[in-house]
Amino acid sequence: MKNLRIYLASAFLLTLTVAKSGVYWVGNSSACTGSNVYGTLNQALLVAALNGDSLDEIRLTNTVSYTGNTNGNYTLTDWDSSGAGLLTLVGGFPDCFTTPNSRTLVGNSGNSSFTVNTNNESNSIVTLTNLRLFGNDSRGLVARGGAFVTLDNVAVESNGFSGVDVGAGAHVEILSNSYVNGNLNFNNPFGGGVRCTEANSSVTIHGIIEKNRAQKGGNLYVSTGCYAELKNGMRIIGGANSAGDAVDGGGVYVDNGGILFADGKADRVIFDANIAENGGALFINGTGLAVLQNTHINGSEAIDGAAIYAQNGGVVSPQLIMDQTTDCNLLFRCSEIQLSRYTNSVVAVDNSMIQIQRTVIEQSQYINPVQIATGVITAYSDSLVRLNRVGMIRNSGYAMLRYTSNDQFKVSHLTMAKNLIPNSTSGSFFSVILAGSIDLQNSLITDSSGIDDRSANNSFSGGCNLVDNDADWPSGFYHIGTAQLINPAAGDARQLAGSPGVDMCLQDTFAWSTEIDIENQSAPVNENTNPQGMPGQPGGLYDAGFDEVYDNMGDDEFLLTIEKEGTGEGVVVSNPSGISCGVDCSEVYFNGTIVTLNASPVTGSEFVGWLNCPLVNQNDQCLTNVQSSHTIRAEFQPDDLIFADGFN
Repeated sequence: MKNLRIYLASAFLLTLTVAKSGVYWVGNSSACTGSNVYGTLNQALLVAALNGDSLDEIRLTNTVSYTGNTNGNYTLTDWDSSGAGLLTLVGGFPDCFTTPNSRTLVGNSGNSSFTVNTNNESNSIVTLTNLRLFGNDSRGLVARGGAFVTLDNVAVESNGFSGVDVGAGAHVEILSNSYVNGNLNFNNPFGGGVRCTEANSSVTIHGIIEKNRAQKGGNLYVSTGCYAELKNGMRIIGGANSAGDAVDGGGVYVDNGGILFADGKADRVIFDANIAENGGALFINGTGLAVLQNTHINGSEAIDGAAIYAQNGGVVSPQLIMDQTTDCNLLFRCSEIQLSRYTNSVVAVDNSMIQIQRTVIEQSQYINPVQIATGVITAYSDSLVRLNRVGMIRNSGYAMLRYTSNDQFKVSHLTMAKNLIPNSTSGSFFSVILAGSIDLQNSLITDSSGIDDRSANNSFSGGCNLVDNDADWPSGFYHIGTAQLINPAAGDARQLAGSPGVDMCLQDTFAWSTEIDIENQSAPVNENTNPQGMPGQPGGLYDAGFDEVYDNMGDDEFLLTIEKEGTGEGVVVSNPSGISCGVDCSEVYFNGTIVTLNASPVTGSEFVGWLNCPLVNQNDQCLTNVQSSHTIRAEFQPDDLIFADGFN
């Protein structure tokens, strides 16, 4: 769809790999002789364009300077298979006819290092490799029109405006070995690291965008028809300046018409330590849309919306969707907002609609103990907040959910545990300032002081909520009970099989709410150790809170079995506990659990070794990552055994 042109360009490359190609060198040393060697990059570009090779590669040696206003900015136009040919510029060569070992600097000019655009052709397909686009008064790279630019092992650093500027239908792909860093002009209104605007423009980022500054979108700005895709494992890192990365959107600003898709998988997309006045990691405005999939927002800071600020999107459709998928195997932390530092809110919603599912919000740090009108998630005016399978754990603040004026919260399968009011031993659940409504269903709330209700113009609905006290809760809204959780003080607020919140609820009634829990398990589960838990509803199958409990093996649990071999004797013990073989030689572990097995021979025997162990540590210790049901064998033999055939 939006990436159709990218696929077409890739098809061009594949079909032309056997076609005629030209290789040209740029250098001026004694080694740089021959018919395909030129003294400047402009000369090599001219010859390559005139020769009409379908694939052109120009190799830049470090014997030539590519800096300065007269030889430091280059315009690459119409590099297309039907015109001048597809172009690759490769730097890092110490001399002609050598192999690359560094990046070549191109920049220190009054313009940009490279501008890639089109004039007579529909595309200009350029790959930049082993280059450093540095120190320009303007930008490192400008891509316009039908430009398709790939940055391969390229550093875009310390330019006066944006590091990379994409517009007018161009596409730029930043590979994982590339980064955009330290473009720090705070007078730049939009996108200090990468700026992408205008219809049919797009940018795909695998690499690192780090410590850039601008007024909006310190590291990335997306607007007006641009589609920006953040790939698995990429990072947007803040800390450009102690005053912040931006006024709005320290990590990313998504403006009217822009689309941001964070496509995290096992390694997730990471926002780390982004700082702004509003929207520390992410600011979304108007018709902008952000979809965060398997994304970790870590250590962001702002006065309002330390992690996310959404404004003026209306309530017809979500302006933000945050969720996890089965591509991540971190159990309940694939989608996560962690260690935010805030004055007013961690997530701010102003005249907008957001939808957060299967996400943990934890360890938020409230940094203004004087200001009490705060909430971890705060709706400001005519907003709709949807939460499903969300955990709010170990946060500091005067309220977890706060709404102010004609706002709606629709909440299902929420877990709240160990949230504290500053300088207190408990935390409030939500507060009402003017008027609004909340529908709360199938949720588990512990360590809470209930509702801070400051207005009569509000409404509460829902049911089958397990709370640990009856302070301020509306009648019919809750059951009283103390949930049994694995280790909420350490951030694991999943229920144990014996918890009264197991099998206590009927199905939630929200059409948008899926039936997959925070561990990507199917729901509901009729737990045979606690069917229709008490308190609860007759026939209830759903567990209160964000996870479904599996006492027996579930979709994300696997059986680890130990078998002993040999004629000797010994014991195998596991960490985490569960196996003491000896007696108990198997245990069910959650997917992704790292298990350490220790083998100890008894007197008269020796431990010989492991069979089918993925990682052996000092012979007697085996480490395994439980991602499937499997068996590991431990061999013990009598300690006087000398020969393998058993003879002494």
